[in-house]
Amino acid sequence: MARRTQKVTLADILGDDAVTVAVPEQKNEARPVPSRPVGDRRKRNQSNGMVGMMVRITLALGALGIFAFPTFLIVILAMTPTLVGLFASQRPDRTKIQTVAAFNMSGVILFLVPLWMDGHTMDNAIHVLSNVYSWAVMYSAAAMGFAVLWLGPQIAALILNALAIGRRGKLDSIRSELIEEWGTGILPDDALLPHGVASRAKKGAAGKSKSERPDAA
Repeated sequence: MARRTQKVTLADILGDDAVTVAVPEQKNEARPVPSRPVGDRRKRNQSNGMVGMMVRITLALGALGIFAFPTFLIVILAMTPTLVGLFASQRPDRTKIQTVAAFNMSGVILFLVPLWMDGHTMDNAIHVLSNVYSWAVMYSAAAMGFAVLWLGPQIAALILNALAIGRRGKLDSIRSELIEEWGTGILPDDALLPHGVASRAKKGAAGKSKSERPDAA
């Protein structure tokens, strides 16, 4: 007779409650996506904005060239400083370009309105471009835009410096009053005293040392 073999497991020997199998928990957490630095995102957004602005300007100039050629002729020649700053720079700044364009356009619009009112013809456009006064006004307006960009940060720095000096003077006066009231013990050892306070502190210390000396008589 063939014997039947029976498979004996560890649970049969030790009991069902004695054997526990620890199954590691599988966490299906998504890996965090590394975020780009703020500076890179800002530069990317600025570059995308500049590309979009260039495309819009190109489309607007193309539409002017097709439907309003006299206006296109004046704009393309009078806005040359702005266009050069926009297309010639490797990394054009959107804010600076908009500033120069606003000043430049303020000089150009002075001659576009008479062109539209008197007659939108090539003869009137050539008459505007043949006048030296027109070129002086339009390019001087663009130069004012560049001047604002150059002088603006310097003027702002001077104003902020003056405000900081005034604030420092007020804080020094408050500090001097506190030192005169509470003494120099409230200051750390390496603290620098204002000139007036230091001289008064030295005089007070000298007077105190003289008053503490015993009389020689």
